[in-house]
Parts: sequence; structure tokens; C-alpha cells
Amino acid sequence: MSLFIYNPTAEIAIANGTNSFTPPTRLQKFEEDIAFNYITSISENNYYESYYPWSESQIEFNNIFKPLKDAGLINNLRSYIHWTDEQKLFFSRLTDIELQKTIKLLQTHKINIPYSGIKATSMQEIEHQIIQWGSVVIKQPWSTSGRGIHFVDNNNKKLDKAWILGSFKRQGFVTVEPFMNKVLDFSLHFNINQKEVKNIGISYSVNNRKGSFIGGNINRKKIKTNIQNKLTHFIEANINYKLFYIVKKAIVINDIHKKYTGVVGIDGIVYQDKNNELFIHPCVDVNMRYNMGLLNIKLSDYVSRTSKAIWRIENFNKNNWSEFITYNQNKYPLKIRNKKIVSGFIPLTPKSNNALFGAWMMVSGA
Repeated sequence: MSLFIYNPTAEIAIANGTNSFTPPTRLQKFEEDIAFNYITSISENNYYESYYPWSESQIEFNNIFKPLKDAGLINNLRSYIHWTDEQKLFFSRLTDIELQKTIKLLQTHKINIPYSGIKATSMQEIEHQIIQWGSVVIKQPWSTSGRGIHFVDNNNKKLDKAWILGSFKRQGFVTVEPFMNKVLDFSLHFNINQKEVKNIGISYSVNNRKGSFIGGNINRKKIKTNIQNKLTHFIEANINYKLFYIVKKAIVINDIHKKYTGVVGIDGIVYQDKNNELFIHPCVDVNMRYNMGLLNIKLSDYVSRTSKAIWRIENFNKNNWSEFITYNQNKYPLKIRNKKIVSGFIPLTPKSNNALFGAWMMVSGA
């Protein structure tokens, strides 16, 4: 039997630093509604051959993993046996910066990080980087996907000093990176341990304007909406084995595989420079945990190669999620051929009148 723990608010828990952190009510509801298949029961007679937390934190480690391990109810190995301050920093965005620095030493013409991020502990450091780079992205070191991010440019988005000072007070520092003119989100996925770094695949995600993940695309080459021919050709020519090789080598050089065992999703972007030339920034965020990009890869196993699909996570008013499911299942019935979905609508989370969040997928034929 395997034990799955869905805890996407773990980064906030790490920043909190205690063993009794409770997420805000709305985030608790998100965890409840979007717990895809992370459901199991615990009893004194259960023995778990494998243990899979969505994300690691001191709460998950001290309150769930360690008691089960001490009681002999769990068997899988981890890359560490104590939760320490070093562990806390390792799961912060400082690891992103270190990986960026290494990739810069390995990068090619098209795989190009203009400047790696910096750690900032004062307002003066941030203001200096704004002067140097013009537009910047300021990130809290521990935050859930798409949260804890502040964009600043010389035109419309001004520096929110209250947000910065609050971040310093709660988390001690922030990271600062140059803002890039993004045209595409993607993520590379690996399964790592002390012996190997194994490629899992690539995911094309969909984020909102604030950078929050809202879904994914499957069989991307078949999805032509809003994709220019230039971008399509660029993806085919540059998001390939060479990109995986560079990022994998950077993981090994930084000994990440010796400090952590499990799946890693590394978010990247295709961006456009002032001359409208396309480049790849392969490391804007490192997720040492299960993540929605990995789910995107897994969902593709159920979709026919001749079809394309989109899936989304949305928030709903009470009762609306159930009504949304019923309407779309009637309008877009599932069609399956050779055990693969060819077309139709499928809910990815259960129907519930109390749900405030829901995930769904729409598949369309060639």
C-alpha cells in the first residue's frame, strides 16, 4: 500500500517554521477540493511500502513521516533523516539562484539566462537592481505556486515597499530577478536520487497574469491557438535533449540529487528580447515536490495521440461545480478508442455541491 499526502501549502508551512501551521481557510478548501487521488486511510494495521508527500516540510516530516517511520509502518528512504535549518534553506528559492548560476556556465546561444537572481535583505539592494535591470520580479523565498511574487517595472508597476518590508519580517529575505518578456511557459521534470537523475518529460503549462498555475495543454503541437509559426518552430528546434542535458548536468554539479530524493519540476520560459529574438530561460523556479506539470504529463497517457486536450483548475460558487460537470458531460460526451480518450469532457475532481474549486479536462479530436 502507498500513502499519498496532498499538501500544496508546504512552502508556506516551511516559512512559518512551526510544527502546527494552519493554512488560510481558502487554501485549506483548495487542498480539500483539488486532492486528485491523494486519498488513503491510516490505521494501526496498515504498512506503507511507499510514502509520497506532494511537498516536503517540517510539518510533514515531524508529524507524519517520522512517527510512521519510528513505528515501522513505512519503508521508503529519504535523502535526510532530520529536518534542519539547512533543509529549510535548501527548499527555498536560494536553490533556484544557485542552479541559475550553474546553467549560465553551461548555456548555449538560445538557452540563455541573461542574469541570475540575487538574494536581497534590504530595500537598497532591491532598488539597486531595479536601476540596473529596469523591470524585476521579486519573490518570497517560500511561497506556493504563483504566490509570493511581486512584479516591478519603470512604467506601471511600482515597488510596493509595504509588501517588501512584510516579506523581510516574515521570511528574512527575498530574491530578485530581471523581468523577461515571456511568450511561453514550460517545465522539465526529473526523478532524482543519489544514483541517477532521470528525465520524466516536459509539460506546457498555462499560468495567469500573476504567474499562478491554472492548467495545462496536452499534445501541444496540435494546439495552434495563439501560437505563431515562429514560436512553434523555435519549440521544435530548441526544447529538446540538449536542454534536458544542460539542466540535468546543473542538478548534478549542485549536488541536488544528493540532498533530495524524489521528483523535481523546473519551470522555464521562452522569452523575447528587445530585438524580438526568442530565447530559453530554463530555470525560473525549482519545485522539489510533486507538481501540476507532472500531472499534465501523466494525463497525456490517457489522451489519444491524434487528439489535443486542455485542462484547467477553476474556482466556483457553491453548487456551480456540480452544474458545470453535468452540463459539459451532456454536451461533450466521452469518446474512447483503443483505451484512449479521443474527445469529450471529463471532471478530474469529484462532483460536489460544496466544492469551491474544480479541475476538468476537455479533449477534442484531430
